[in-house]
Amino acid sequence: MSSEELTHEQDAALAAIDEQHRDAVRGVAERLWREEPKSAEHEINSIRPRHRVEVVAVIRAFRPVAKDKREVQFDKLRTAYMAAKTKLDAFASQLASKYGDRYPRTWLKSSESTKLDRLRESADKHGDAFTDYVASFSPRDWSYGVPDDWVRESLAFADAARHVNEQLSVVPPMAYGATRPRT
Repeated sequence: MSSEELTHEQDAALAAIDEQHRDAVRGVAERLWREEPKSAEHEINSIRPRHRVEVVAVIRAFRPVAKDKREVQFDKLRTAYMAAKTKLDAFASQLASKYGDRYPRTWLKSSESTKLDRLRESADKHGDAFTDYVASFSPRDWSYGVPDDWVRESLAFADAARHVNEQLSVVPPMAYGATRPRT
């Protein structure tokens, strides 16, 4: 988190600390914000006791806002999909480097073909679970007009949960055959 990205509460909490200790306190707060308590412990002990009260205020200001259950599940399903897709892409790239970009499937060994099929099934299963979950809570229908890959990889939770009458934060790419972009 850079100094340009500080919120008003974070600025106010840091302003309460004298210039000499401000960077140390900011470092502690950022490490705790990133959930690295062991590296922050040493730095907390190096701060004078009279400044530790301010450190608590800074840490509270830097604490991330808790996500609701839908957003946690959204992130969990997207992470699972992206992990499966990364494995599939890496293996497909390995095969393309071995056999060339447009190899016929008959060139693959049976073990390679089986592994490729399993990786595709896994990526499809995780992708379908993600899109089904988005469809379960989103007031918009993301099953048409937008590429599935974009929905699975780039759709923000805020846009998925945004009401139909509200403007999206981005203009999604159009799916093949679409005549106008989604708004």
